[in-house]
Amino acid sequence: ETQKFITIAVVVLATVATRFLPYLLFPAGKPIPGTVVYLGKVLGPAVFGLLVVYCLRNISFATRPAGFRRLFQPLLLSSFISGRKIWSCPWRAEPYAAYC
Repeated sequence: ETQKFITIAVVVLATVATRFLPYLLFPAGKPIPGTVVYLGKVLGPAVFGLLVVYCLRNISFATRPAGFRRLFQPLLLSSFISGRKIWSCPWRAEPYAAYC
């Protein structure tokens, strides 16, 4: 019983810490370090690529129809996502460029 409460308390504290720590480390008046900005831009596509590779890890390309279909679906999805990212932002000017 006590272990359950300790586990819940640790999870709650970890969640609160991860929510408020960025506000303490990067206050509103200070500029965000370049490394953090770079990681914010790069890690999203990197995680997406990692998930695609993970999903394709067990595909046997020796079987003709199944291997091609399973390879074609993520490629098609990736093209839709990148096309939406490119074509969905007609403004390309401030202050809307941040939402592209």
